Amino acid sequence: LREQPEVVHAEPLFEYNVADLHARPAVRKAAGGGDHPGTANNFEWSLRKANVISAWSLFGARQPGAGAIVGHPDTGFTPHPELPDSSRLLVGEGFDFDDDDSNPLDDLDDGFLDNPGHGTGTGSAIVSSRGAPPGTPPATEFVSGVAPFASLIPIRTTESVVLFSMYGLRRAIDHAVSKGAHVISISLGGPLPSPALRQAVQRANDSGTIVLAAAGNQVRVVVFPAAFEETIAVAASTFTDAEWSGSSRGDAVDITAPGASVWRAKVERGSGTPFDFSVDRGSGTSFAVATTAGVAALWVSFHGFVNLVNRYGAARIPRVFKSIMQDTCRTPAGWDTDNSGPGIVDARALLAAPLPAAAPARKLRDPRR
Repeated sequence: LREQPEVVHAEPLFEYNVADLHARPAVRKAAGGGDHPGTANNFEWSLRKANVISAWSLFGARQPGAGAIVGHPDTGFTPHPELPDSSRLLVGEGFDFDDDDSNPLDDLDDGFLDNPGHGTGTGSAIVSSRGAPPGTPPATEFVSGVAPFASLIPIRTTESVVLFSMYGLRRAIDHAVSKGAHVISISLGGPLPSPALRQAVQRANDSGTIVLAAAGNQVRVVVFPAAFEETIAVAASTFTDAEWSGSSRGDAVDITAPGASVWRAKVERGSGTPFDFSVDRGSGTSFAVATTAGVAALWVSFHGFVNLVNRYGAARIPRVFKSIMQDTCRTPAGWDTDNSGPGIVDARALLAAPLPAAAPARKLRDPRR
């Protein structure tokens, strides 16, 4: 195909395992044990570690995250009480690239390597309203999203942790950009550096969209699309500010965020009802990137997307965000900056930092990346 003059680009369709199996107990055990006891009934610990709650106070009378739109390529969604209503969960703007229809609902199939409910869990970590859902007792377990007034576009990209090339994800990124997403949170990845996928990420950056992706779980090396220079690769940290043992690491990691034992929405097929809803803890770089995507949404909301475009031009916005985020992160004692980025994302310091007069220069690609 590549030899044909009419063909611009061709790449093979490979089947491969996406390294994100945090919902599987056996994998969590292999990654270094179960949930940290310090996170029990500590529903907002991950937000505090990322200084998110403190960052909310900087908004004053404004709503944290309002006006920011997050594109969410994942397994789709289910109408969980921890997800917002239609005013912020923009189902009509979503799509199902797994079945090629307009309904991004997660069908919760639980076949071999399937990951049902994954999109609901990661989405709740981004945009769930703070505290217990309306009508539930105060003692009920709950999820507080990082950007509780941002909007989310659910895009069903896969139902399984096995993907067939990056074709669906590439289409999902383009779709999110076409619907006006300011941030794209990707909790998927694989070992193949698809040129077509990278071009989709570049198109998103050119539109001013900040693209973040999970570094990967259990495979040690950073997967794609996180490994692309144009993507912000996010590794996972623990309750004790240590690098999570299951997180991928390496020179390609741009930042780390809480990702082990994070409270998130959980959904399963019901016995007498369509769905069984609950709240539980999950571990993986999926939740680390969801946390950081929420922080990016706060930053866009705080400064205003139009203001950022007028100041820097759309294509420079992702570079400005990444530069400030890395400059303002927390660096715990003994932190491995060579493999886990400069530190743990700090939402308050990020928002409090003044905007630079000009966007940072585009860096040359690190040969090790």
